Amino acid sequence: MAAASSASAGEMPEVSLLDYGAGNIQSIRNAIVKAGFSPKDVVTPDDIRTAKVLVFPGVGAFGSAMETLTARGFAEPLKEYLAADRPFLGICIGMQTLFEASEESPGVAGLGVIPGTITRFKGAMAAVPQIGWNGVSPWRASPLLGDSEEACRAWSAPAAGASPSKLYFVHSFRAEVTDANRDWVLASTDYDGSRFIAAVQRGNVAATQFHPEKSGALGIALLRRFLVAATAVANGDAGALKAGAPAAGPWVASPTRLARRVVACLDVRSNDAGDLVVTKGDQYDVRESGGGAVRNLGKPVELCQRYYEEGADEVCFLNITAFREMPLEEQPMLEVLAGAAAAAFVPLTVGGGIRDYTDSAGKHWTSLDVAARYFRAGADKISVGSDAVRAALAWHASGGKATGASCIEQIARVYGSQAVVVSVDPRRVYVASPEDAPDKHVVEMTEPRRFGPAGERYAWYECTLSGGREGSGLDTNALARACEALGAGELLVNCVDEDGQKQGFDLDLIGDLCAAVGIPVVASSGAGKPQHFSEVFSRTRAEAALAAGIFHRREVPISAVKGELAAAGVEHRGDDASFAMLARQARALARLAGRAYHDSAAPCIAMSEPFQVRPGHEPRVATDAVDAIAAAVRPGTTVFVGSAAGTPLALTKALADHGPSLRGKGDKVHVVHIHTEGKGEYMAPELADVFHVRNFFTGPNARKSIEAGHGQYAPIFLSEIPLLFRRGYVPLDVALITVSPPDKHGYASLGVSVDVVRSAIQCAKTTIAVVNPNMPRTFGDGQVHMSQIDVVLHSDDPIPEMGVRVPSEQERDIGRIISEELVRDGATLQMGIGAIPDAVLSQLGDHRDLGVHSEMFSDGIIDLVQNGVITNARKHLNVGQLIGGFCVGSRRLYDFLDDNTLVRMRDIAYVNDTTIIRQQPNMTAINSAVEVDLTGQVVSDSIGERIFSGVGGQLDFIRGASLCPTGVPIIALPSVTRRGETRIVPTIKPGGGVVTTRAHVHNIVTEFGAVDLFGKSLQERAKLLISIAHPDHREELERAAFERLKSL
Repeated sequence: MAAASSASAGEMPEVSLLDYGAGNIQSIRNAIVKAGFSPKDVVTPDDIRTAKVLVFPGVGAFGSAMETLTARGFAEPLKEYLAADRPFLGICIGMQTLFEASEESPGVAGLGVIPGTITRFKGAMAAVPQIGWNGVSPWRASPLLGDSEEACRAWSAPAAGASPSKLYFVHSFRAEVTDANRDWVLASTDYDGSRFIAAVQRGNVAATQFHPEKSGALGIALLRRFLVAATAVANGDAGALKAGAPAAGPWVASPTRLARRVVACLDVRSNDAGDLVVTKGDQYDVRESGGGAVRNLGKPVELCQRYYEEGADEVCFLNITAFREMPLEEQPMLEVLAGAAAAAFVPLTVGGGIRDYTDSAGKHWTSLDVAARYFRAGADKISVGSDAVRAALAWHASGGKATGASCIEQIARVYGSQAVVVSVDPRRVYVASPEDAPDKHVVEMTEPRRFGPAGERYAWYECTLSGGREGSGLDTNALARACEALGAGELLVNCVDEDGQKQGFDLDLIGDLCAAVGIPVVASSGAGKPQHFSEVFSRTRAEAALAAGIFHRREVPISAVKGELAAAGVEHRGDDASFAMLARQARALARLAGRAYHDSAAPCIAMSEPFQVRPGHEPRVATDAVDAIAAAVRPGTTVFVGSAAGTPLALTKALADHGPSLRGKGDKVHVVHIHTEGKGEYMAPELADVFHVRNFFTGPNARKSIEAGHGQYAPIFLSEIPLLFRRGYVPLDVALITVSPPDKHGYASLGVSVDVVRSAIQCAKTTIAVVNPNMPRTFGDGQVHMSQIDVVLHSDDPIPEMGVRVPSEQERDIGRIISEELVRDGATLQMGIGAIPDAVLSQLGDHRDLGVHSEMFSDGIIDLVQNGVITNARKHLNVGQLIGGFCVGSRRLYDFLDDNTLVRMRDIAYVNDTTIIRQQPNMTAINSAVEVDLTGQVVSDSIGERIFSGVGGQLDFIRGASLCPTGVPIIALPSVTRRGETRIVPTIKPGGGVVTTRAHVHNIVTEFGAVDLFGKSLQERAKLLISIAHPDHREELERAAFERLKSL
């Protein structure tokens, strides 16, 4: 706890940022701000001497970095700073310069802090540079990567079903482990058949080869962990950054693996009004049919942020307007890049306009000037198109001699080859046989659909210029070889013939170029469904695959692509847990990319995806609540009612008002739901002949109806309710829901209640929504496009709230016992609603790095988030995100949720999936009970024969936590009722329903202590449970136990 307490005890110092003038400095600056700190640029050598925490990022060449450090007088003060063991974090080149030298720049000395020479990857088994997301294998504990052996092992060996976490690397040179530097090694990574150093630390000096600022939420969490500990050192806590003792190797010996990347591409140009928009061409034509307006698919920065949140591994901007005469500082793409870099913490590539030019004011700019400005704005890589073709033609004309004058050479020399992408736009030129084009590299087509108009099976691919409008006479194979020789680090392969066709990538072209070069190849053009991505990765060596229109139009979600890759066994970055869910459920939960829902093991129905646009459809606006439902709710229809604080109160009252008009006209109206708020007027006894109500979870408004026999209770796990709808066991005609007002793109949010609501609107024939500005807009699975809604009713009534109840003395004692004895630092919490969960949360203020993955939560989490206790930094899935299915609380909670990117409200089939739950570290599930018998049977949904609540998600989380290697499943209850009756009972009351069986139960907590029943005999269980029963009832319980079990 030292680092956290020290950080809060003193003032947060500024983080000094050593900007040596090359590469994308803006992204690390944004990341430091995102982590909660204030960056201050190093301007003079004295700024290094006075720094409290120093970060040295870098993208570029070793020699350029060292030369700049020396020229600006930074090298010697930096050596002094490091020698004094002051808090330091180097990134990429910032790590490599700590070594003595590098093969990249012979004769240039490094800082010499770490023994050894940086060497180049051999390229024997993999493309060089390494570009993409790879794992790390920690060698020892540290604040940066994990402060326990368990946390460090989880990087390479996560819980069953989870993918190892990935971080972003981009480099051609690496530091190898030697006996001389072994005591510096903090973590290693494997690539090209060898193991290299991924992170180093000695004392307060640390560095990484990977880029935390480009590694998504996980990278930001790592950066924050380091800066918090470094802050504590600066405030006097000398041991806050202490790492474990040097080790001989990683805790987990299995090699890490590079992920194949999914890239979202945004073609950016000005429309006819002069605004920058994202567009998409059909064989490079970006206008609507008949020469209409430029297709407008959204704003560049907004789409970039959306793709980041949806799990894109990289975002590529192609500036297809290029603003050729505009002064460099006025280029609109600079503003786009700056906005994107602040919103998306993954790699950004920009292309278009990277060339020498003279602007309208007469000033001359070189391609290096343009690239430098793009890098400073937030780009990580520069894509070169037509100028690369010209450079390749010149290279071949000179007999393969490099002059150093091309833009590829100039940029690579300063920023490294990994910063230069060549984008090639070829078109097929068909020939009857290879002999017909003896001076070209001819490729044989393997798919009949790609044969020529006369059935030709051969073609050479001509590189085009000016966006596909001009031919060059150069074939792609020749271009690729020339550009690799000139210093390019990656090849982006488009195809004019496949652009916008959605028939799949040109595997013949991609495979041919992968074989021709040793640099990474990115496949582009032609993707139309998730299988096209797994196909290109399984049949070629392509390291990344790119798509544009299908992502823009939400025809194929990025999560569906990741799910397909998981199902196909393709290594991928899966830290967005929806990817793992899609893989486990074999792509059977939704109709994605236009495919019907299918599960071969069960009945199935057709479903719509709430986030997809329904072309040409707009919802009808109702004049009042009865008008909204009258046409859809008829005798015999099945109506779903939204849950909890998302209950559409105006529509539930309208059901009751509409009911009498349906009396005697046919079958009853069937109403289904989990817990709802409000009066539930349709459940009144006088309407029992009109409405048949089935409750999957009950609340105060439903109990009398059930007791009277008018309503029914169906016990079912909360996680399985979506299957009732999706498999057609409960066909839905109408869904009544509440949503937030739509954004400017037409997307409303389910807000506080995604839970089973999402599956209901997927399956219902008609969706009727109350659009309420009091509903907070939340991120996650709750996005609903207004075209998916059939009828809307506007209302600004308050949504249901639940005040925070003050815990009793019993409940406070239970909370104290759980928080002190059972909740570890780094635990992931699930908690229900009520006084006991709130009592636990109120006593967790001294804990550190807690996470939340819970079917529901309430106000108790807010202060813990705002005080830095809940960080979600150690979670194995959804790192940095607070996950829930629904919530009920005060207006303060709803305001906290509104537009809060920290929170993700997810489909309950995901939240309560035990295979997801078990993967979270120290999963701690806190659930309540009505009574527990002496053998450990837990009654939670009823008091004797009286149905009180429901099965809910208790067993989902109790089982999930018990399957977690370090999980803590907890059942908590006061020892007596308000009337003084014991709640630890000899036998269950007649009619009582067992929710958690005695085989599932582990920890039971009352105000008198905690006991663990796991693996205990019936007699041992009885003895333990009696020890935490109320003292007034222990003697009675001992007699009953002896009578029942014959011994204790």
